[in-house]
Amino acid sequence: QGAPQGAPQGAPPQGQDPFTMTNGPGETLLTGSLAEQVTAKALDAVPGATVIRVETDAHGAKYEAHLKQADGTAVTVEKLP
Repeated sequence: QGAPQGAPQGAPPQGQDPFTMTNGPGETLLTGSLAEQVTAKALDAVPGATVIRVETDAHGAKYEAHLKQADGTAVTVEKLP
């Protein structure tokens, strides 16, 4: 059930632009060393991507990262440390 730890997930819910959202509904932006750790894990999972934001996850994972891949598409990495 679900993707393996650190695996990229699909696009955000329809009608929501991941590049302009401040954080997901029911989720909180990460800051400080925790944000740095989650960012590093996300970039390990999607090399060459740009991190848009890292936050808590309201759908079962502890944390998630929203990234923009080199081709411009959005991807979410869940189940981070």
